[in-house]
Amino acid sequence: MTGVEQAEFDKLNSEQKEEYRYQQRKHPNWDHKKLMVKVGFSEKVDEIVDKNGGDVDPNDRDVMEELVKGVGNWLKRTLPRIWNGVKELFSNILTSIVNGVINFFDEILSQIF
Repeated sequence: MTGVEQAEFDKLNSEQKEEYRYQQRKHPNWDHKKLMVKVGFSEKVDEIVDKNGGDVDPNDRDVMEELVKGVGNWLKRTLPRIWNGVKELFSNILTSIVNGVINFFDEILSQIF
């Protein structure tokens, strides 16, 4: 981990750091950027599930849009360097969701990971 990456990692709370380490063990070939984006997705999925009492259809277009926007906002606020590297991809994914090109949550993940 570079010094810049360590500084970004240090911004995470303890649960996010735990998720980062878990994903790092699970996906040893992933780079720091992918791991941080995955942390953001995990965080936002938990938030959406908590908000809706566990009754969430991950393939619902509104849920997918909320998820992608939420992760993007988290990255912008917390990790702007990482956001700059993925913002075009996130924009394309949001456009694809709105236009009905992406219909399943797994399609979002396959474009990112």
